[in-house]
Amino acid sequence: MTPERFQHVQDIFLAALDRGAKERAAFLDRACADDRDLRREVESLLAAHETSDPLLDRTVGVVAAQVLAQEQCEAIVGQAIGAYRVERQIGRGGMGEVYLARDTRLDRPVAIKLLPASFNNDTDRVRRFQQEARAASLLNHPNIVTIHEIGEAAGRRFIVTEFVEGKTLRLLLRAGAVTPDRALDIVTQVASALNAAHQAGIIHRDIKPENVMARADGYVKVLDFGLAKLTGPAPGPHDESASELSTESGTVMGTVKYMSPEQARGQKVDQRTDIFSLGVVFYELLTGRAPFEGETPSHTIVAILEREPPPLTDYLPDAPAPLRRIIEQALHKAREARYQTVGEMLGDLGELRQELQLQARQERAAASGTSSARGRYATAAVRPTHPETIATVRQSAPLIQTQTASLAPLVLGIKRHRLVAALALIPVAVAAVVLINYYGTNRTDSLAVLPFTYSGNGPGAATDVDAEYLSDGMTETLISNLSQMPRLKVIARSSVARFKGKEIDPRELGRLLDVRAILIGRVIQRGERLAVSVELVDTRNDSRLWGNQYDIRIADLQPTQREIARAISAQLGIRLTGEQQRQIERRDTGNGEAYELYIKGRYCWNKRTDVEIKKGIEYYRQAIAADPNYALAYAGLAESFTLLPYYSGSRLADAHAVVREMASKALAIDERLAEPHAALAMVCGQEWNWSGALDESRRAIELNPNYATAHQWNGLVLARLGRFDEALAECGRARELDPISGSIISALGTTLYYARRYDRAIQEFKKGLELVPDFSGLRIHLSRAYEQQGMHSEALAELQKAAALTGGESGLACEFAYAHARSGNRAEALRYLQMYQDKDWPGVREAYAVAKIFAALGDKDQAFGALNQSFEAGEVEPGWIKVDPQLDNLRDDARFDELLKRAHLAP
Repeated sequence: MTPERFQHVQDIFLAALDRGAKERAAFLDRACADDRDLRREVESLLAAHETSDPLLDRTVGVVAAQVLAQEQCEAIVGQAIGAYRVERQIGRGGMGEVYLARDTRLDRPVAIKLLPASFNNDTDRVRRFQQEARAASLLNHPNIVTIHEIGEAAGRRFIVTEFVEGKTLRLLLRAGAVTPDRALDIVTQVASALNAAHQAGIIHRDIKPENVMARADGYVKVLDFGLAKLTGPAPGPHDESASELSTESGTVMGTVKYMSPEQARGQKVDQRTDIFSLGVVFYELLTGRAPFEGETPSHTIVAILEREPPPLTDYLPDAPAPLRRIIEQALHKAREARYQTVGEMLGDLGELRQELQLQARQERAAASGTSSARGRYATAAVRPTHPETIATVRQSAPLIQTQTASLAPLVLGIKRHRLVAALALIPVAVAAVVLINYYGTNRTDSLAVLPFTYSGNGPGAATDVDAEYLSDGMTETLISNLSQMPRLKVIARSSVARFKGKEIDPRELGRLLDVRAILIGRVIQRGERLAVSVELVDTRNDSRLWGNQYDIRIADLQPTQREIARAISAQLGIRLTGEQQRQIERRDTGNGEAYELYIKGRYCWNKRTDVEIKKGIEYYRQAIAADPNYALAYAGLAESFTLLPYYSGSRLADAHAVVREMASKALAIDERLAEPHAALAMVCGQEWNWSGALDESRRAIELNPNYATAHQWNGLVLARLGRFDEALAECGRARELDPISGSIISALGTTLYYARRYDRAIQEFKKGLELVPDFSGLRIHLSRAYEQQGMHSEALAELQKAAALTGGESGLACEFAYAHARSGNRAEALRYLQMYQDKDWPGVREAYAVAKIFAALGDKDQAFGALNQSFEAGEVEPGWIKVDPQLDNLRDDARFDELLKRAHLAP
């Protein structure tokens, strides 16, 4: 019997095991059809199973399968399947064998799952497999295993996924129940993955410990998305139960324990089935045993349908009430009484996590005698030691007591864009109240605002897509408002954005971002009410400095925005001037629709791609149509058009005209905005108007010392002028404000590179790659530094890694050409140069890049010819000609001095 034939026998045998005598005969008639030999082989295994010793392996078939599987495994290991070379088997189940393989194209480990050969004979199953695998491959979520490819080789269909190195929850459970904190963390990550899948229309239908992998760093990955329904025999008419009951045929129906009641009945399932299964996994993680168990699968199904699980307190006597409620609601037998969406469950999990974290901090604080707190979201009672501190706390108390009362009379009945307007105001209030409490008790000079989270349900709740805009928008608005405060360093959005949705250690984050405090915030919408909770944490000792919850009605907050802002600013312990307070208020709009469109524009602009920048431009224009006096929307357009030529190949002159027009309109409305000046600084730099660039960037910094991008761009202008010490100081300040931004780390490293401080540049790029390993620009710049040090093999290795991140060598052909030219491999350099010139390249650096390649090849005439073309085309990159090491062998030529004059860089 061939392995494929036996796999087919085993599939039918294992599926038949879970059927009663009456159902089994009909099932075998369908599954075996006219193949009498197949029927005889299956029935012999069934007969052997009935007489086997229950203390031994539960089925003779499984033993035989293991023998054949081992033979098949040995035949496959070491072989190539498409572009993948198989190294070893790492798993096996009803869906087939799973192997660790090496992707020979990208030189990376992958997992490759070979599907049962019987799949090939079922056209409907093949169609469903392809459809669902493609759908699952579109999911992009940190807690979902990534599908790289589906294909067919040597008559076997396969799926290629990322290789996740870790342990399944089943292996963790073999050591007993996990800690409640770890269980909560795991379930929250799985719920986040399910939420993303459900939004994409995919139901997992097989959530169980075997399908969840825990990595050593704490991350959890959910496996087999969209494929669970494919593991059983093809169902007949109205026989959905057949596919559902065989989702773990490789381990003899173990999945039955994780089925929802409707799934066990063979009814149509929806996302609430996944919620039930997740509840089962949660219960098992906490207790070490499943909530529904029986001697046979049939007994287990009866328990699922008719019995309640043992109370959680039987195993965890101290289980908090919110935890018990989450478990009970997830495991409700009636779908209508269960959580209706995973988003609802995530909201309750988040609240529970916050409560447990708060309780832990209070207990640590009480043990150390540093602080205490009253109630779930009560303001921390800090023990002041100086009379000035006592007075400040007393002055702040009336405001804290009236925060909720001042919002209570507002009227209900608004549309969603008014909710957005409400959210636009909340950061202003939070910023002020945070500083009232914090500055009054423990002055600091640095703060990071972590991304706000949003959850909601009921009428008026934002969709998940809009929620992402809202949470990002609230975070950015709060950072922007806090950045106006004097003598306070506020970390930029691009650095804190990397911690969105992640569990953080305040001490570790404080060291990483070099801040004394972090602000954590969350917005929960339930029907027509909005709850905002915020918590300020000291990163030195993980103590809670201040926290509060605002429970308000969703109403039209715009008419009261200035009144609330004035009342709060009057109480600020850092004594804002009247102009500073007015500036904070001027940055916002009274139009909720305009604010929503603006934060969507910011969301797209921050993605830094051609498509997203253009999408952001459209949002900004719509915001201006909604509010023609919205200065920040004009500033957003100016910033977008400064970057657009780098991503789309649009003409600089056209972009510059728009930047100047939009910046002028923004400044006409609000002359103290920093963003338009920064955009004008970049335009001046692109036009080689160096004094104008310095003036505009310095003005931007004067208006907002916390504006990291302004410091970055100012530093790069100074670097082009050869003023490296000043440039490094500016780039260093930008790094302080935005320590995990790939572009800012790159700016600091390239400034060192242009200063010929190659050792330090290499060190800076390597440090940056530890923080942002997926930022291809850092690897490109690192390769250039290696080239100048004569480390050619290292340079090429970094370029290969960068190419893997950017989609292949063709996009980096000029870099490869230069690297090979520097190493003396002229033939390869010319080959890559030809590849670069043949490409329909949309960028604005082509002639300048070609000039550097010819310079490295020693062909000065062609190098100068390309440089002249670059100047005539109005390219930006010749602005680096004064300091670019890749042009050093041209500097002794009189033609080079002429080019310096054209770029306004002559001594």
